[in-house]
Amino acid sequence: MSNGKINIKSYRDLPIAPASLGKMSVNKTASWRNAEPYYEDKAAPCNLSCPAGTNVVDFIHLLGESKYEEGLRLILNTNPFPGVCGRVCPHPCEAECNRGNMGGKVNVHMLERYLADSGFDLDLKPDFIAGEKSQSVGVIGAGPAGLSCAYQLARRGYPVTIYDALQEPGGMMRLGIPDYRLPKAVLQREIEFILAHGIKLKLNTAVGRDISFEELRKRHDAVFIGTGFNLSRSLGAEGQELEDVIPGIEVLRKISFHDNIELADRIVVVGGGNTAMDVARSVLRMGSKPRVVYRRSREEMPAIAEEVDDLLAEGIPIDFLTLPVKVHGSAKGKVLKVECVRMALGEPDSYGRRRPVPIEGSNFDIDADMVITAIGEQPDLRFLSSDVKAESWGVIVDGYGRTNVPGIYAGGDTATGEGTVTHAVGRGRQAAIAIDAYLQKSELPPCDEIERSLKDHSRHKVEWKEINPAYFNLEERIEPRGIDLPERVRGFEEVYTGLSEEAALQEAQRCFSCGTCPECDNCLVFCPDAAISRKEGGRYQINYDYCKGCGLCVAECPRNAISIKVLK
Repeated sequence: MSNGKINIKSYRDLPIAPASLGKMSVNKTASWRNAEPYYEDKAAPCNLSCPAGTNVVDFIHLLGESKYEEGLRLILNTNPFPGVCGRVCPHPCEAECNRGNMGGKVNVHMLERYLADSGFDLDLKPDFIAGEKSQSVGVIGAGPAGLSCAYQLARRGYPVTIYDALQEPGGMMRLGIPDYRLPKAVLQREIEFILAHGIKLKLNTAVGRDISFEELRKRHDAVFIGTGFNLSRSLGAEGQELEDVIPGIEVLRKISFHDNIELADRIVVVGGGNTAMDVARSVLRMGSKPRVVYRRSREEMPAIAEEVDDLLAEGIPIDFLTLPVKVHGSAKGKVLKVECVRMALGEPDSYGRRRPVPIEGSNFDIDADMVITAIGEQPDLRFLSSDVKAESWGVIVDGYGRTNVPGIYAGGDTATGEGTVTHAVGRGRQAAIAIDAYLQKSELPPCDEIERSLKDHSRHKVEWKEINPAYFNLEERIEPRGIDLPERVRGFEEVYTGLSEEAALQEAQRCFSCGTCPECDNCLVFCPDAAISRKEGGRYQINYDYCKGCGLCVAECPRNAISIKVLK
């Protein structure tokens, strides 16, 4: 020091400092500790939100490490329809994604689609998780709930037979979702993978017509009901009996199965759900001029937001807050016009949506040659025996899909009416686990553990304030490319392409892995006492003989996968 100033020009000018040249293990410093850190895998918002119960965080982590088959196998453990759900799921997993605060939510559904589209080329073999069983299970309905339930039961060794009234399996996935959203080849490959587990499929076999429900119960030790919504609700307006007032499901079915269908030029599509969007966009591709009317506002529409955006982009108009009150027809019974009334939103209904109320004197006409209704569907449960409790909206079940009759289960829209493929897949899986426990007389795991893949995870949802953003870069969400307009409306070719391998890896690496340790080594590097080390298998362990409880590992964990507790 000279004149009160420190003159340090190189490391040679540094003063001598104390340093330990021996092993740190000589002095056990744990006696200083009044708090104790511990590793705790918490629940990421995406995992908590997935209706199929898929471990979203871990499959994205595997994809980011180029472990494609492992990532796909992890999805297939809970959901045998990754290619389908990667295309048609409303992806609630993305709704609360913490990455939304730094460049946009992770594009989870496109990553799931990437693994499915690339992974099924690997010629995946069936995956059995238990030995053969003697008890058999009958599944009614080859839709997403029935196929999911059958898949999970077959993996557990049960002989399963599916009964379906249609000529091809898939239910609403096949007849209700157009090819521009879900190519049939994608659906078919995933159904074939499911059936490869030894499942028997009896098509053109309607329960209640070709075989009685009572006979089915005699044949099998347990029965799962997954018939879905197959009856359309009527328009509820004067003139609904005219021959050109037809259900949307019927239109989609005929288009899907390439049946003859005569469509008019000017078509009014009534409804605001996914079926209405699919109908309108399909008839546009068939050469008609559709117009959608919906009795609530855009904010209340149950359709997937992206589907509404695409419909509007394709030039299809929507009359919001509009209710048809009369279909006017000619003397020959042909539709001439639809009389509508303007609506205002009043008090919330039982579902929390504001109830539409007619505005007096606001009637107006829409010229039309055909009306297609898509205002909701309901199940046809006339085949059920009287001892199974059911209402007009569906079979009454508990959280595991159990009905009031032991050995009888139900799931999907038949029981819950949740209305998405992903929900149906999850309900089918839950019921399969419950059926397995019933037949083996074993204890069921907690319902939320099954529903949301929470085994070995705490129920603590990691929020944005618990993320350490200093360790992440601002990167924009990667979106797929779509067919340019107007080319896309000239046919039923899939509108959106998948991600390239490079784009999928880049998007996967944007994931924070909220609450789940991806072994980034931050805790190991920052621990001042070298109390943290890797254990066999790659995860970390804390040697509490040396940990002073400083909490540095907790503070520097980028994703809140370490917790700390105060010692008493």
